[in-house]
Amino acid sequence: MTTAVRKWLGLHVRSKTPDVEEVLQESDFQLQKTVRHGLPHQPTAIAVDEVQGIFAVGSRFGGIRIMGQSGIESYLEHEEQAEIQQLLFLINEGALISVTDGDCLHMWTLRQKVPTVVQTLRFTREKVTCCCLPLQSQWLYVGTDSGNVRFVSTHLFSLSNYGVHWNQAISVQQRAKPGAVVVLSEQPTDTNKLLIAYHSGQLVLWDMKFRRAILRVKHTSSFYCVSWLSDGSKFVCGHSNGELTVWSPKSTQPLEILTPHGKGMTVLSPVTHVEWLSQTAGFGEYVEGLMC
Repeated sequence: MTTAVRKWLGLHVRSKTPDVEEVLQESDFQLQKTVRHGLPHQPTAIAVDEVQGIFAVGSRFGGIRIMGQSGIESYLEHEEQAEIQQLLFLINEGALISVTDGDCLHMWTLRQKVPTVVQTLRFTREKVTCCCLPLQSQWLYVGTDSGNVRFVSTHLFSLSNYGVHWNQAISVQQRAKPGAVVVLSEQPTDTNKLLIAYHSGQLVLWDMKFRRAILRVKHTSSFYCVSWLSDGSKFVCGHSNGELTVWSPKSTQPLEILTPHGKGMTVLSPVTHVEWLSQTAGFGEYVEGLMC
């Protein structure tokens, strides 16, 4: 085929192709999400309801993904899109509490097709640093940056007049604040006993019935996490220096000091989470183990 013929064919094809004017506008499209897969981007908090068989994962941008058995799936979003610091299920009650970066507590109801926020409580004078919701409890324990512990009714979602002030817990004679409350943990065998750990390395076992401190401990490094043995006879703490310390509620000195992630190293990462696991081994014996 000669060059002249190729040029003629090219001109002929182009002449047969009409110009198309683009008339589609942005308003002609309606995009919407039909399927959501996987966990939220940049997760920051997790909670589990073992009775209902569901778990929730919160994200840095205020989203909550709830997943469980086949067919159980939901996605929740906070209006302010604040980072979720903590999630707590009201076990087997179809409700979830979310703690956001703006010092807000939100109560979600999961009993309807589209979960919604039914109550919101905002702290204005103190910053929320940690929360604890014991099993079947009507009270949510809230630790603050001032070193105080507040109590929120899960039914009314309002603050109680009762609270634990930092100078009552540490000592009425101490003038310096112990720092923020970093961990709250109820003793498994006595719901009147509350363990309060402070960022400064101080720890208090508080009797809520008689409103007094049963145990006061001062450690050289900050507390990050606490876990009780199921019978309430001991508890273990994770520290900023990478150590684990085992304590008795009746002793001001640790029963044992462990270095699970390296002994003799100069720099260790903090132990941010620890669980004291135990299960029946038969004949009344228990098998114990720490997971951190």
